[in-house]
Amino acid sequence: MLFSFGCKKDTPTEPLKVGDLYQGGYVFSLDATGQHGMVMASVETERALPWGCYGTFVDIGGNIATTLGWGQYCTSRMVYKCSEVNAAGRYCYDLESGGYQDWFLPNISEWLLAYKELGTITAVNLKTNIHYWISTEADANRAAYCISSNTSGAVFETKSVLNLVRAVRSF
Repeated sequence: MLFSFGCKKDTPTEPLKVGDLYQGGYVFSLDATGQHGMVMASVETERALPWGCYGTFVDIGGNIATTLGWGQYCTSRMVYKCSEVNAAGRYCYDLESGGYQDWFLPNISEWLLAYKELGTITAVNLKTNIHYWISTEADANRAAYCISSNTSGAVFETKSVLNLVRAVRSF
């Protein structure tokens, strides 16, 4: 399931493919029609931030936190439950980039797919062996990050640690 709440409607002149720069980011997922998918924001949007809200359990909810297409919901839940201004979810939620304002912190499925599809594309510039926050938490004090060059899963770490953040959006 993919959500599409884009601010502008662009119609590609040629069929989209993974790696194309489109609607503010680099395409990493396309549906069967090639009209809808997901993009990862440019490197200029990348920031080192805490996951945020140490001591607060956001309680995003079971399989939702790991299912492709639910990162936007997870991020909105993070923002709703956490008023911390400098938190990873809030940064993505407030991001304005490429003419779009509907960015979010990817969940594990979205991050792993983005890395698999874009990890070697020079323009995307995902750093090797670096920690990137995702919108998954273990408990009130720990949240998940993925190591950019490891596509096998996530690791939990204290929410106050600074890790990189790279937003995604659906179109």
